[in-house]
Amino acid sequence: MQEGLNFQDWNEFFKKIPFTYYRTSLIQKKYIQMIDEYTPQHGKLIEIAAGSGYTSAVVSDLVRKKGAKVTMSDLEPDLVNSASVKYETFDMDFVQANSLDLKQFNDDEFDVLFHQGFLEHFSDDMIIAFLQEQSRISKHIVFDVPNGRRWNKTQEFGNERFLSHNRWMSITEDAGLTIEHHTARRFTNPWKKWVPVAVQDSDWFHELFGEASIIICSK
Repeated sequence: MQEGLNFQDWNEFFKKIPFTYYRTSLIQKKYIQMIDEYTPQHGKLIEIAAGSGYTSAVVSDLVRKKGAKVTMSDLEPDLVNSASVKYETFDMDFVQANSLDLKQFNDDEFDVLFHQGFLEHFSDDMIIAFLQEQSRISKHIVFDVPNGRRWNKTQEFGNERFLSHNRWMSITEDAGLTIEHHTARRFTNPWKKWVPVAVQDSDWFHELFGEASIIICSK
């Protein structure tokens, strides 16, 4: 398995994916709710490895009611520049940042750091290093990763790891972090279409059957 995100032209990649604010909000609803829940009044948030910036934009629109502000960051300058143009009216900051070395940010500079679809591309040791550096600059981390419950385990990037929900929590604790809350989202397994919507919306159903784990942790 090649470690790390291995696409060369990320702008072209994201153009091929049918992102919309509506679709992003539906698919990531539980994840976005958790980010909002841990965002204080006038808080500062940062998305690491933000890619297209869609989630940063959706979160920014949601938390502005609290007077909170989002920073969108990514390693690729072209992605950051594209997002800064596309979302110039969203009152966000846009920064190029290396997720493993966030030296341009101060200790506890942010209230919430969040990322989705990132950690599953790396080894346990690398994940631990990422989380430790992220916990240095933020009071809370909210991350979303695919887990072993997923029906379709196609590796779109060629190196995704579909670890169990419990294993994701274990790695988080190995990084020396405290898990404040954990849940999950995404229900694509065929049998779930027979489950009533009210049940699918419950917290216990998300936690036990969601195919993407959501971990909220802190130092």
